[in-house]
Amino acid sequence: DEDANLLVDGHHDRPEDIVYCQKCLAAFMQRCSNFERQVIILLHQGASIAEIEEKLGCDERKIRSALTRSRRKLIAELRQKY
Repeated sequence: DEDANLLVDGHHDRPEDIVYCQKCLAAFMQRCSNFERQVIILLHQGASIAEIEEKLGCDERKIRSALTRSRRKLIAELRQKY
């Protein structure tokens, strides 16, 4: 019964969707600079902009610019077909 519910539950991703997302994320992270990756990882771990500033020793403007650039890269990657 439990497995049958998984088949009809729309909240579970299809395996091909998971693979697609993993490929996109891997390609996206390769496109990012080292600084952009550091910012993304820290943000993903729950750090605030202020905490990232302190940890990386840079100002808010530089962090927000890195996030804007990386967001564009992610959108471009998601628009590509695999």
